[in-house]
Amino acid sequence: MSFDLVPINRNFKVTIPGLDLGDDADRVVATVWACGEVTQTPRSSVGFPPNTFRMSNNLWEPFWDWVCANCRSVLSPDELDMGHSNDGLFVTKEQSEAIAKLLAVALEANVMLYPGDDHSPENMLAVCVLEFLTQCNGFEIW
Repeated sequence: MSFDLVPINRNFKVTIPGLDLGDDADRVVATVWACGEVTQTPRSSVGFPPNTFRMSNNLWEPFWDWVCANCRSVLSPDELDMGHSNDGLFVTKEQSEAIAKLLAVALEANVMLYPGDDHSPENMLAVCVLEFLTQCNGFEIW
């Protein structure tokens, strides 16, 4: 199972460590797996728009657990609950930017969202999530 973050703003390129989508960025969805492997799926086969950011369940759950623990002032209890499923929760631009600010502070303080050193693929992914949150203008979780 994976979680697809579909951005409102589709005019930026999602950057993922170890993967350069280049000219294919608008035709594929990149999936980041817990082992650090990144795979590409033709966008037409999954029906998602460009710049959809797909994370495996093993990566999404620790991130969303962090959101639940640190962003209670940003999202309602129902929204925090919905983030654990891929049922179309809409996160507004304002909410996304607020989560990004809190995540930036956590990363600056060397908070590790995933086990491993700060150069592990998973922790580099946290930086990519921050980039996504600051550029997406809000997103839906599918």
